[in-house]
Amino acid sequence: TVVNRYEDVKALAAAGKLDAARSGLRKLLRSDPKNGFYHLQLGNLSFERGAWSSGLSSYRSAIRYRRKYRSYATVNRNAIRALGSNKTRWAAQSLITRSLGRAAVPYLRRAAASDKSSLVRKRAAQVLKKIR
Repeated sequence: TVVNRYEDVKALAAAGKLDAARSGLRKLLRSDPKNGFYHLQLGNLSFERGAWSSGLSSYRSAIRYRRKYRSYATVNRNAIRALGSNKTRWAAQSLITRSLGRAAVPYLRRAAASDKSSLVRKRAAQVLKKIR
């Protein structure tokens, strides 16, 4: 599949071709590596595919280039969800404490109080203490 514009990536994702969409975003990033929006979308697609480590890394890059992404609900919710995995827990904690910072506080409070996973509730409460 040929990808030359972000619209091509959107069409692939809408058609359920998430791997092709991720590949297309990587191609776009090769020509514009500091495009925070592309990093953000790659992070979102990575989380949809279950590639949480890759998603967290993409979110970190997105925030490096566009600070406003710290306050995006999807970024915060996905990072907090990744706290529930032993594989991604530390990367998620690092992203939350070092990149998201105070923007994550309301999401962490909500997760600590009412997330369906007791492990996420526990870890969100722990991370919240590190940010305050």
